[in-house]
Amino acid sequence: MAKIRAAVVGVGYLGTFHSQKYKTLSEKPDLQVELVAVCDSSQAQAEKVGEDLGVAAFYRAQDLVGKVDAVTIATITPAHYETAKFFLQNNIHVNVEKPICLKVEEARELVELARQKKLILCVGHSERFNPVFRELKSSLQKPLFLEFNRYAPFRLRGSDVSVLHDLMIHDLDLMLDIHQATPKLVRAKAGKVVTKSYDWCSALFEFESGLQCHINCSRVSREMIRSVRAIDDRHVWIANLQTGDLEKTKMVDHAENPVSHEIRNMGRGDNLLAETEAFLRAIQGYPAGAVTGMDGLKALELVEQISAMIDAQKG
Repeated sequence: MAKIRAAVVGVGYLGTFHSQKYKTLSEKPDLQVELVAVCDSSQAQAEKVGEDLGVAAFYRAQDLVGKVDAVTIATITPAHYETAKFFLQNNIHVNVEKPICLKVEEARELVELARQKKLILCVGHSERFNPVFRELKSSLQKPLFLEFNRYAPFRLRGSDVSVLHDLMIHDLDLMLDIHQATPKLVRAKAGKVVTKSYDWCSALFEFESGLQCHINCSRVSREMIRSVRAIDDRHVWIANLQTGDLEKTKMVDHAENPVSHEIRNMGRGDNLLAETEAFLRAIQGYPAGAVTGMDGLKALELVEQISAMIDAQKG
């Protein structure tokens, strides 16, 4: 097939990494992809990244039409909807950073637009590609309880949206990936500490199967923590999403020490590289593994459910 001409729109901190992944993947002959351009509203930033990677630099999204077949959008979240819509309308495949949009109705419109135009729309829930998460998911048998903890020190980048959109949405997506059913939101709490939107949140979900899931997040923590604790009918699992360690606890036939602990390191992997490759494979007709626009929509729907419950509690 013809080589996929790709560009990254928004080449700040994260977008620069996206651009580098495309350059790496261009060396895989079977992918047939070429990073041809970067685009950023800052002319200086676009030129810097373009020069570093040896590709063209643009400052307006409109200038990419006719020059690219696929884009990754790594702009600020409030710009996701209009930017993704523009490229889809111009028959260009889109991989947009998470969250897909700020509002559910916007996300639904993008999903429908991609469907109508038979285009690939993916969302950058890169934690799905974490090797230790993948191993945990494949090892779980009929999970009974899940607990996600995601804490981070405060940073300005990402603080233009709530912690639900910035951090919790990762784990909402992981929860839905582990147990592909519609959960019921049981309770939720959140609070503001340093911004005008929520800086911490805790939510509890239940599924018809009986599975309970507790998700906690904060962006005002002293240290970075990203972990998943899972319990099935045979084991207790703890996955450290930062180090790649997967701890398995199980019962053994030993009178003095009836509990056995085993720790394996699954490696750090390269989540962003794997996410980008899955997007490109989907364009080529191999969608297995890609995080779809519908996946992004479902996670965003849960964000809005949590927000609505918290707002209702305030009365």
